Amino acid sequence: MSSLEEIRKAEYPQLEDVMFFDFAGSMPPCTSQSKKLVELQMEGVSNPHSQAQINRSTLDMEDMRYIITDLCKTSLETYEVCFTQNATQAIQKWSELFNWTEKSHFSYLIDDHNSILGVRAMATKKGVSVSCEKGLPEVKEGNRCVFAYPMQSNFSGKKYPIEWITEYQNKGGFVFLDGAAATAPDLSVHKPDFVCLSLLKLSGAHGGALLVRRDRIDMLGESVPAGGNVLFSCARSGVYKLLPTLHQRIEAGTQSYIDISLALKGLEIRRKIGTEDEIKSRLSEILSKFYNDLKELKHNTGLPLVHFTPEREDSYGPVFSFNLFDANGYLISYQDVQYLFSVFNVVARFGGHCNPGSGFPALGWKEEDIEKIAEENEKGGKCLSSLCEIQGRPVGTIRISFGSTTTSNDCDRLVALMKHHFLNGGPCPPVGDVVVPMTIQRLFIFPVQSAPGFEVKEWKLTPFGLLHDRMWKIMDASGVQLRTTNCTQVATLKPTVEGDKLKLRINGEEIAVPIDNFEELAECPEKVKESGQVYKGEVNHFLSKHLSRCCYLVKCDPTKIGKMAFSAVTEESMQHLNPGFDIWRLRINLLLNGAPAFSEEGEVKGKLQIADVPITAWRWRIICNTSSVDIETGISDKSIFREILNERSRNGAFTFGVLFATNTNSQIKDIKVGDKITNM
Repeated sequence: MSSLEEIRKAEYPQLEDVMFFDFAGSMPPCTSQSKKLVELQMEGVSNPHSQAQINRSTLDMEDMRYIITDLCKTSLETYEVCFTQNATQAIQKWSELFNWTEKSHFSYLIDDHNSILGVRAMATKKGVSVSCEKGLPEVKEGNRCVFAYPMQSNFSGKKYPIEWITEYQNKGGFVFLDGAAATAPDLSVHKPDFVCLSLLKLSGAHGGALLVRRDRIDMLGESVPAGGNVLFSCARSGVYKLLPTLHQRIEAGTQSYIDISLALKGLEIRRKIGTEDEIKSRLSEILSKFYNDLKELKHNTGLPLVHFTPEREDSYGPVFSFNLFDANGYLISYQDVQYLFSVFNVVARFGGHCNPGSGFPALGWKEEDIEKIAEENEKGGKCLSSLCEIQGRPVGTIRISFGSTTTSNDCDRLVALMKHHFLNGGPCPPVGDVVVPMTIQRLFIFPVQSAPGFEVKEWKLTPFGLLHDRMWKIMDASGVQLRTTNCTQVATLKPTVEGDKLKLRINGEEIAVPIDNFEELAECPEKVKESGQVYKGEVNHFLSKHLSRCCYLVKCDPTKIGKMAFSAVTEESMQHLNPGFDIWRLRINLLLNGAPAFSEEGEVKGKLQIADVPITAWRWRIICNTSSVDIETGISDKSIFREILNERSRNGAFTFGVLFATNTNSQIKDIKVGDKITNM
């Protein structure tokens, strides 16, 4: 057997630079899978329903069924293996086909994934009683009582006794085991009646599997006739007969046979790494050291950097759920952690991890609080699980999870990164006080939020900031604003303001719309309307064509754009970025000069003014993913920020330049290149 180091070098070269810690979400793809895809292409691989004399896709699918059972220490004599699109579909397919009765009862563990919680909704619709459990439940009176629980919590890594399977079965019940994890369940002794697996988490290729014990097949109802699952069917009479085996009946339509071939190759490489027992044993050793290393990270104040949620026990598996707190005990912003991780190629998971039963109680939230928060945040178009904090209080966690290719060196690198950037506030040295005067060297206007702007010599200053600056935004049909972080093509849009028109240029084409007195679109999604005045006409089609989204151009209410209307940085600070860095990426309004590098981020003594207009607020600016996107190509490259982050991150945040607000006393003022920021 090759060493893990050799396998990583040959099969997972991306792990040399990428710190991959999201095995609870997926396994990274390997080199052999890329080669396999080319082989399939050259072989002219075809649909398994095409009945070729030798069909590679059919052979791979049958080989895959065997390898899956072998991985789980069982056999095809014991379990039927049915392929699905993912583990969630395996659960849904089972809940749809299971023959529930009026006397059935469905129990599920509070620590179950949302996909299992979905069975509750299905069962309730069929009149089945349900219960949420904190441990192994009793079997209710009646028939076909099913208990669903995970092999390991996807939120915290808590492992649950495999013995529960036999104990519940001995009481007359049936067990659905959620085995969708980075390691396969051991089914050699305790044999659940139904199991779901994630091929993505085990192999790095998309797909899932539903395992059904052969002596439980009669508990599932008949599938509807479809392509690929019938012996025959008659169009006029509707008479049909399904194929005899369970997987033939369940796998209606064409399966993702290419994905299955790639998953097969991924599992072949996995077996070279070791058996499931060997992988679990090695990860157990690594996780113990990693846990202790994180526990030892303490600020100079004595407060811990890492707060585990919930507190871990010795039995927990290689999934870690935690939050980071600063030296004063305040939650470190998730956005800052996410950005830092992305710059340094750390792949992790943030949020609630689709597990409300484990996450919310561990973080001290009540269900009534969650319902209220969900209603208040529905307008943002995000699921609650993707939120990280509400008013400085965590709603989710950072999740680090190990898999078959994880090494102790990976963990050491992550601990070192966290120690350098988050412990005691990070490496950023004190910057002292703001140094004035500073002179405006260049002046920029950005009409459309998140898009590039244009340069001017002078401009109008309004009570709400620079005239027309960030006045428009582009929304999709769900009411979500398009930014370079969710639509990189926005970075290639070139907006300008010319007279009474907003002009938009992209891909060699141009369109102009009135700034005022334009016809508004009456029929559009409510969430889009709530954002401002929605333009009617060709501009929406123009943007949709070039951004590959359903787009709406919206003019915002200037009173709702934001209080910190200006962004600025000094030329001296810019010189510390990579040579040739495009200043347009930063989307700053003012390039200043005349002060030491980074002094603009210091503390303001007294009161400041710009062109005789009082400055009412001043604070350093946090750079986000938007600045990593090249405005010519739309390609994101965050590596350019690594050097300066290593020198100047504050609790992981990339602070660069400042934001400030002014008070024009409700008047329109002029501002131009050469004007100064001075003390009042």
